[in-house]
Amino acid sequence: MIRSLLTIVFVLAICSCGEKTEEREVVEGYKGAARVNPYLAAQKFLEKLGYETLDQQGSVKVDEEQSTVILPASAIKVAADGEFLLDWASWGGHAVILVERGEDYWRDVGEYYDHNPVWWWNPSSEESYEHSAGLDYIAEEICVDLYYEDIDYTETSIDSFLAANGINEDDPSYDKSLSLIKKGQLLPYVDDVVVDTSERKLDIRLGGSYSFQPQYEWEEGEFGGKVGEEVGGQDYRLVSMNYGDGRVTLISDARAFRNPYVTMKDHAELLSHLVALSPREGQVVFNHGEIDGFFHLLMQHYSVALWALLVLVLVWVWKHLPRFGPRQDIVLEDERDQLAHLISTGNYLWSKDCSEELLAPLRAEVISKVHPMANRLEAKHYQSLSQNSGVSESELREAMEAEEIKDTSTMVRAVRHLQETLKSI
Repeated sequence: MIRSLLTIVFVLAICSCGEKTEEREVVEGYKGAARVNPYLAAQKFLEKLGYETLDQQGSVKVDEEQSTVILPASAIKVAADGEFLLDWASWGGHAVILVERGEDYWRDVGEYYDHNPVWWWNPSSEESYEHSAGLDYIAEEICVDLYYEDIDYTETSIDSFLAANGINEDDPSYDKSLSLIKKGQLLPYVDDVVVDTSERKLDIRLGGSYSFQPQYEWEEGEFGGKVGEEVGGQDYRLVSMNYGDGRVTLISDARAFRNPYVTMKDHAELLSHLVALSPREGQVVFNHGEIDGFFHLLMQHYSVALWALLVLVLVWVWKHLPRFGPRQDIVLEDERDQLAHLISTGNYLWSKDCSEELLAPLRAEVISKVHPMANRLEAKHYQSLSQNSGVSESELREAMEAEEIKDTSTMVRAVRHLQETLKSI
């Protein structure tokens, strides 16, 4: 007996050792505040250092309470915006302008990540030069020339980037490299940039299709980041220039400070160094750039718009379907139905002792035709109407003034007299 019981327990234990599987939905990319704020990690980092930060979207708004503003070039739409920003910087503020990829609509990680160069900014087209008004004004004021990098737009895919690093589709590490890019652990299309300052040597990784060149030699406190070992030429991806009592810094690629990459290399150290360079103390403002317009939101959420349009069409069809087709004439049966309805309405009013409601329209029409400004007929009016219609004055007065009609014959007679009177007018 005990042996049989042990056997059953053993079999049940073996059967219950099967691996259980559970389906879970894995959301790729950021959620919550980090999804709409690409600089949340940078803000948290600065707050730990004791700085007060401010999150901002749309056109840049700064005052004397802010010490540093970090913003994309798209937030400086026109020359007036650039003039306002430089005027603020000249009184001790520090404007850090991120030329490319500073807006919040760029996707660094997840399913729709994008790191290809901004190929639609074609240098040969003035219309596609999106930053011509604001950024050009600032560059001219701080005496910095802007240059487009000579990018071969036929070799700017992620595959080309991996191939340039010796990783092809047949390579075993190909899928792993794509996964690293998708998770924000590998930053494609960047250059090794060295920033020399009086305090330290910062090794950062910056990309983008712009470079900068000052028009004069560095002054005290000014510096720039050069690509590789080149000296001179249009090879700067970062320049920090004095302007009045403040400072203006241009950075070609905003990805150094975005959520996945601020911890890579010395990006965080560079960020803290730039904030510390501000001549005055105050809030550090992170601006996301221009607010998404209607068509940009429509392209992002087109499936929702299509479903909404489909529902709208179905509701419209359901509401208007009975009206489709040509309008039909009223047949004889419908006329009899209307007459029957009129008779039944009259019978109901008569049963409720509402004779006044039945005669009131006819009486009001007689009065309006004879004397529009009066509420009732006078004796001279009855005499005139009696002569023209052939209805005696007493019968006409009864039809016009009788208040309680108890029998149907009196009611029919009053209606007939009023009709004959209206015909004679």
